[in-house]
Amino acid sequence: KCNDGYGILISGDEMPIIEENILEECQHAAICIEGTSRALVQSNTLKNNSGIGIQVQDSACPTLERNTVSAANLPAIRFAGKSSGTIRNNALTSKGNHTLVVSGDASPSIEKNTSGKKRPAISLSDQAQGASTSETEGDVQTMLEER
Repeated sequence: KCNDGYGILISGDEMPIIEENILEECQHAAICIEGTSRALVQSNTLKNNSGIGIQVQDSACPTLERNTVSAANLPAIRFAGKSSGTIRNNALTSKGNHTLVVSGDASPSIEKNTSGKKRPAISLSDQAQGASTSETEGDVQTMLEER
């Protein structure tokens, strides 16, 4: 269980592998990736968090794959700033408006994720560019909404 801070904070130009963790009840992001980090975050379970599941900011460029992320009223994953990277084969749920938010100048590649949302699962806003998506497999289709 997380305390009042982040579950895992990755900053600077680190390249860690964050794998097979269970993070729950975090007040802030369960995983926060910032700076110029090129982290590999895979096969983690993030649940019952009141904060964002995975927050990517600054110029970080992580690969997020095969994670199960459940968020309360905030996005499961948020890319902000000038971040980029890959979001692939994740199962995302959120009780909020969107499961995945891309804002600022962020430009991640978004591939084959699933979302339980019936309304737009992905929100692109501000100057977010270059985000490419592939359709999700299964019954849920990833949709885009420009704000």
